[in-house]
Amino acid sequence: MQQLRSLVEEMKCLPRIALFGYTYLGVVIEFRQAYEGHNRQSGEDGRLANEGEGRHVDGDDGIINKCMALFEGIYNNKESKVSWIASKFENLVKRNPSICVKVISDLLREKYKVFMDIQRLYKAKNRALEGLAKDHTQSFGKLRRYAYTVNQSNPRSAVHISIQDPQPTFHRMFLSFEAQKLGFLDGCRPFIGMDGCHLKGPYGGVLLFAVALDANSGLFPMAVCICEKETVQYCARHIYANFRITYKGDHFKKLFWRASRSSNVFDFKETLDEIGAINPDAKSLLQEIEPKHWSRHAYDQVIRFDHVTNNMTEAFNSMLGTHRASSYLDLLEFIRRMVMRKFQERKKECEQWNSVLPPKVNAKILKNGKESRMLTIIAAGNKEYEILGPNEGYVVKVGEYSCQCGSWQVSGIPYRHAMAVISHHYGKAKVKETINEYVHQSLTKSAYLQTYQGMIHPIPDQKRWPEVPHCLLIEGQTEHINPPPRTVQPGRPKIQRKREPNEGPKGGKSGTVTCKLCNQVGHNKRTCKSKKNKTNETSSSHQPIQQQSTVQASSSQPPPTQTQTDLG
Repeated sequence: MQQLRSLVEEMKCLPRIALFGYTYLGVVIEFRQAYEGHNRQSGEDGRLANEGEGRHVDGDDGIINKCMALFEGIYNNKESKVSWIASKFENLVKRNPSICVKVISDLLREKYKVFMDIQRLYKAKNRALEGLAKDHTQSFGKLRRYAYTVNQSNPRSAVHISIQDPQPTFHRMFLSFEAQKLGFLDGCRPFIGMDGCHLKGPYGGVLLFAVALDANSGLFPMAVCICEKETVQYCARHIYANFRITYKGDHFKKLFWRASRSSNVFDFKETLDEIGAINPDAKSLLQEIEPKHWSRHAYDQVIRFDHVTNNMTEAFNSMLGTHRASSYLDLLEFIRRMVMRKFQERKKECEQWNSVLPPKVNAKILKNGKESRMLTIIAAGNKEYEILGPNEGYVVKVGEYSCQCGSWQVSGIPYRHAMAVISHHYGKAKVKETINEYVHQSLTKSAYLQTYQGMIHPIPDQKRWPEVPHCLLIEGQTEHINPPPRTVQPGRPKIQRKREPNEGPKGGKSGTVTCKLCNQVGHNKRTCKSKKNKTNETSSSHQPIQQQSTVQASSSQPPPTQTQTDLG
């Protein structure tokens, strides 16, 4: 009780609205907890606040009742200031500018026990967004100092800033570290995948990024560029999305992806002929696109790459997460730290490998080895073989590291036909010892180590960045760069991205519903038809009995008209 008294006196000194400040709300919550603890000890029901309203109560209960009445007014107070709400959720709004105000309302009620009308929540969110725009604007003035700091800590890195009229207004920025360049040249396959994602900050823009694949098929970011838009890109998935707008159906879908994944020109042309037999216009449309943009057989065999989609670049896009709403400077710093951490983690990961081949390469070899057991091998001499399968026959030349199916040359890993020949030539006991000789050098452990031999050196905090020397600046210019012009589209901004025609809706529960009554899929017990049928059968079976009992009851007593006639 003494704790309640002291808290009551403290609450009397606080103004009503001020209770939602940074420290006063803790007093209210502390009183609530002390009051509930007092009730548990004394056995009271905790509803003295409502009983004490409108009448005088003496003693300790009266003090508690008055304080609880004040507490209830604070608990449901709708007069908290917009500035306080904006300060509490400023970081959340900055990370996700498209956040719904209903989410803020739920967090406000759950964390601070405050109920707020929707208009005030919109004002609080807009105030937080104003702070976000201010941070973005200020970050442009630090980009030149950031570029100079990167070059000082990581010499020979490529950092380029392009400005436009009116001078000096930001236009584009490119960033690639020396370790990334050397890692690609020394260890990665000579293939670069490019993609872009739209940034969600107040100044918009597009983040373009170039990625490669290391020996273990892991993403290796090479460079990033912030610009105003992206140009056309080729990808089998995007080509098919345009193709299926006119030519729909599973038959077109299966044939398109079979042609895309064809490793040799014979299978590719055969599949196109099947498409032409269904619709000649569909074949003509695909022939207008160069096969090197969407079919595996037309890839340059030097790259040792068999992907036909840009899923690897989409994976890098997903790594950015909510940082797409950050300022340009914060976004570049996030990418730098992420790549710096990946370099060190993958170095340690490689030290634990017991094989000279990376784990994913070993997994593909084991898979191809199992598929080779059903093939028939005919030796022709001079390391040349004819391989016969259930529906195929190919020529394998082990000395030339080639197979007529084309998969070995494209991927750099022996396919099932080559695995059958290698196993036959050396014997199953020595396959593990010799298989390394038939895997391309860019897919080995040594290539993986060469990829991550360099390092990205850390840089200090922004407060410790050195000033850019005047000799490095264009005459008449300073470190400061103005932000680009903001373009605001009319109407309400779209939160969800535009989905392709073959994409399903976002969210929702996955899986199939199973009824607990009839164990059939596609419905639940509430909408089960068998339940309704049983109910109808039960009601129909009872209905004749009710009618019969009604007739018997009515026949036991004569009708009124008949009784009146007999009395007459």
